[in-house]
Amino acid sequence: MKKVLLGLGLAIALAFSTSPAYAYVNGWTLDLSGVGTGYGTYANIDRLVASGIATINQDFGSDAVLSNGDTFSEASIIQSMTYWTEPTISSPMGEQNSFNLGGKKLFAYASGLSGSVYNVSGNTADYVFNPGGIVKLYLNDSLTPVGATELAEFQLVSPSGGLGAQYNGGLGPNGTTDLTMLLNSSVDGLFTWNGLDLSDLPTGWASFGLVDTHNTIVKYTPTSNGFTMVSQSDGSFNLNVVPEPATMLLFGMGVAGLATRLRNKKNVA
Repeated sequence: MKKVLLGLGLAIALAFSTSPAYAYVNGWTLDLSGVGTGYGTYANIDRLVASGIATINQDFGSDAVLSNGDTFSEASIIQSMTYWTEPTISSPMGEQNSFNLGGKKLFAYASGLSGSVYNVSGNTADYVFNPGGIVKLYLNDSLTPVGATELAEFQLVSPSGGLGAQYNGGLGPNGTTDLTMLLNSSVDGLFTWNGLDLSDLPTGWASFGLVDTHNTIVKYTPTSNGFTMVSQSDGSFNLNVVPEPATMLLFGMGVAGLATRLRNKKNVA
């Protein structure tokens, strides 16, 4: 019954949100206390601020030049994270804080990312990621998944991609990237919102991580049929919840039915 009520609450939040597609999670909590003593609980989070490195291997295909549909693979690590809190009366802009992890490092590692370029114009292109790549959140003494505590797993879904990438062989700004990631699993209670575990939502709902970055090329190496590029990425991570289409259909039918009942009741009176 509790999950049914929570699902209704989520649907109502969605109905009054600015977008019909999802409901942003504002003031969420990252609870690391269940992972180990002293790691803490971080509440009223607006977003995480993230910085990392991505290595991209771009293939030019049979024509040996960058063309629409040419494929790439990518591995990346987000190696620096802080967080901003939601605005309050005492802090109207919110506050940026660091995690107190006793020397441990909170980081994310992405593997199996792949995609293709489109809108190629000279050495500039947009790109789209294939669904299915995995991004995992870890806690460890060093920035390696080996021996790390896995906190959460996300899976890349559509829409995920980037705009304005530069492939001119030089260094400098390299467009933006937006990732949409389905939360597959997490440590119990890791992400919560108003007491709701976002890895254990009511039936018909799913949690997603959203990553938005600005990128800068820091290394470019030509290969026999393409190039390898290292990009510095700086941006943010946030959470939202999304209903399955059937959930919104039922909710819409329920709202319509309630409106009809109220209208009939008014007419009778």
